[in-house]
Amino acid sequence: MGAPINNKTVRTQGRTPYDRPFALVITGNGRTQAEVNRMLGASGLGRATNDMTIPPAMYRLGLDQDSDQFLLGIRTAVPERPARPRNSIN
Repeated sequence: MGAPINNKTVRTQGRTPYDRPFALVITGNGRTQAEVNRMLGASGLGRATNDMTIPPAMYRLGLDQDSDQFLLGIRTAVPERPARPRNSIN
């Protein structure tokens, strides 16, 4: 459906993709995408916005029973040796 968004391509609010705020906008409507991006820009996330467009000609978009359903799969990793929590009481 489009270019993958991963740690090499994601736009965040920092130099690193890790532990930084970002927004992911998923829609098949250009007007909706523009409006959401405008609001995210006003909130300070403008440069950290990542768009994922669903082609409306290929799918039945909507909220009714005959509409297609989408699943956004996310793969995460757990470090072998977790870092010490930042807000440790010790």
